[in-house]
Amino acid sequence: MNLSSGFNEPTRQNHYFYCMKKVPCVILLAGIAFPSWQACSQNAESKYLNEPPPNTTPRVFAPGKISREESFEFGAVFSNDGKEFYYAVEISGKAETRMLKIENGNWSEPVTVLKHEVYSFNDPFLTLDDKKLFFISNRSLIGTGPKKDYDIWYVERENSKWSEPKNAGSNINSEKNEYYISFTKNGTMYFSSNRADLEGINNYDIYRSEN
Repeated sequence: MNLSSGFNEPTRQNHYFYCMKKVPCVILLAGIAFPSWQACSQNAESKYLNEPPPNTTPRVFAPGKISREESFEFGAVFSNDGKEFYYAVEISGKAETRMLKIENGNWSEPVTVLKHEVYSFNDPFLTLDDKKLFFISNRSLIGTGPKKDYDIWYVERENSKWSEPKNAGSNINSEKNEYYISFTKNGTMYFSSNRADLEGINNYDIYRSEN
């Protein structure tokens, strides 16, 4: 992979959104492009979890089902066919990743797909083929022991289940934090990192890694 900093090609924004924060933090739906889902078989009213289609005015997304008063929600993504929805929830300072899916024409209740008693799992983002779910985590490289800095990880879809977490490797990750993953249509990954911050002021830059 070729890793460089900068931002000279558009990132993929055709099926995801991130939250805008308030207190408590909730997911706000705004005018970001979603997939056309032309091949998706669910009813039109079930798109966006039965919420109105997005426009240019931010609003709380799926209040009571996704956005809840007692927790912080952020980092959300729809699958390419629109039948799955992944998002992160922070509870007592630790994040987990949850998912809903279309079942018999209706959205299921949220289920937790990534959770640990020590580590956080947040900022989920799917690849274009929906076969890999990327996320960030402060999990140790061996999966046990104390927390480390935030790295980019992923799981692979295996017969309707997800694999064990896999670290994206040293071409992507550093000894500092990596956040906010996204992909272009040709598979280039964009992400944020403070690896070049020598003054300890949380100065983050945008990087890309070409497949």
